[in-house]
Amino acid sequence: MVKCPKCNKEIDYLNNWSSALIKYIFRINKEGYADYERTNSETAGESNDWECPECDEILFYDEQNAIAFLKR
Repeated sequence: MVKCPKCNKEIDYLNNWSSALIKYIFRINKEGYADYERTNSETAGESNDWECPECDEILFYDEQNAIAFLKR
């Protein structure tokens, strides 16, 4: 395990927050209710960060740095 440089707690994963565009097929089902079928998603590029799961502080904005950190 690695230690968070902000809170010094041991962690074995990071929370990744990412902006995304998600495409749905929207229909009305036989019962008359809205029905959404997810078909695709892609990163919107607005936000992508990796945070400590203990203190919620942003540690990285780059996947390669997040990978290198967890591999220590």
